[in-house]
Amino acid sequence: MARPALSDPWDLAFVVTAYANLAALFVVRRRLTPMSPATERPRLLRQAWELLTALSCAFAYRVEQTMPAAMAVFV
Repeated sequence: MARPALSDPWDLAFVVTAYANLAALFVVRRRLTPMSPATERPRLLRQAWELLTALSCAFAYRVEQTMPAAMAVFV
């Protein structure tokens, strides 16, 4: 997946960041179970929301770069 991105450092940075973000999200999700301690659940939920928000913003930014300026305003 990262092979075509090697020619552009920004593309490579996006791919690496997206994969790292997904890996961290899977780690958080794995620890967030119904048996998780009640004191740990709010922190894990907050981390999951932060990772999901960062991933959504990164993908929205990449989509916005490919759109015309008039449509990019809405993204």
